[in-house]
Amino acid sequence: EPHPKLPGTVHTAVAEVEAAGGKGVAVVGDVRNEDDVVRAVDTAVERFGGIDIVVNNASAIQLTGTLQTEMKRYDLMQGGNARGTFLVSKTCIPHLKQAENPHILTLSPPLDMKAKWFAPHVAYSMAKFGMSLVPLGLAAESVQIRRAIAQPEEEQHRPRHRTQGEPHGRGPLRRNRPQQHHRIQPDMGIEPCQRRDRGQGPRQRGPFSFGAQTLEI
Repeated sequence: EPHPKLPGTVHTAVAEVEAAGGKGVAVVGDVRNEDDVVRAVDTAVERFGGIDIVVNNASAIQLTGTLQTEMKRYDLMQGGNARGTFLVSKTCIPHLKQAENPHILTLSPPLDMKAKWFAPHVAYSMAKFGMSLVPLGLAAESVQIRRAIAQPEEEQHRPRHRTQGEPHGRGPLRRNRPQQHHRIQPDMGIEPCQRRDRGQGPRQRGPFSFGAQTLEI
């Protein structure tokens, strides 16, 4: 059924996509609900044969101060923003690993802990920054996965000490590790989003840009 206050439905969205020459499938659900998310992902995989990119765009917003924020609104923002981003990403990762060039794109701010971003609307900022923590955490998690794959067990426990002329903590590991270990790609993730420099445009690093957290699987 159409939303009483918002124009269009998921079905009209698919119709517009197909009218433009694309393909789509409509799934009605709630990103806070695990069953709905699993059903949506399974439907996409069945319809298109896999998943290449995930866009975490669903977000609830209420720009109110603490005393003006009802807890049901707080729960809605935390559930849709932080939980939804984590749940959708988590559910899609097994399928993204099968793709040639998979990505997770999360529309959320860079992590900046200045109080000015929280003071006007603590609850909303907490929820939105929670979205940003997901790609940051997944990227760090992927580094651990890569090290586990790339390093033999004895190297993982070898003391990391500095040798003259070598970067701190990398000397013996870099010399003794076979060349191919440096070329093994992580199962998911690269580096966190870069921040915008004052007076300059977005400073990019790989697929990252200011205002959107991108995770390359």
